[in-house]
Amino acid sequence: MPIRLVDEHRPGGRDADRAARTELGSKRSSVFSAPPRCVLGARTLSEARRRGGRLTLQTLNLLPRIEEVDRVMTPALQARVFEVHPELSFAAMDGGRPVLTPKRTARGSEERRALLVRAGVPVPERPSGAALDDLLDACALWWSAERIARGAARRVPDVAPFDRHGLRMDVRW
Repeated sequence: MPIRLVDEHRPGGRDADRAARTELGSKRSSVFSAPPRCVLGARTLSEARRRGGRLTLQTLNLLPRIEEVDRVMTPALQARVFEVHPELSFAAMDGGRPVLTPKRTARGSEERRALLVRAGVPVPERPSGAALDDLLDACALWWSAERIARGAARRVPDVAPFDRHGLRMDVRW
């Protein structure tokens, strides 16, 4: 979930979005651009366009959750809350090679589960109503959180810009 936003639309999104895509190479399409703040409150794609943003339907559907995070995030909270992308985590678990198999396929799930097991991450049983890919992504985020806590995580971009609220715009794994 993106937690730091630019004010206006930028082609390719934030520096962090573009840098994460570069890290993932051929799996770059799994990183969507964080919406700009100018679209917060929009509930249709046409309304977002009128406000100066270019969103995908996926981003529009996430917008209420992104708005919730944006409302509560502060520089002080950012000392312990980080933006992480699960595909960067899975790639790091596999020596920097992104998992190319789609995550919603049986093979993609098996590959990601195997990486988690090899990394020592316990994968619990899937809760009722939860999608398997969401569970595996959550486990990958746990792996990254542990790396962040030990100071072993990577981040992009190396020198993170700040948004107008003083929030650092980077992605870690």
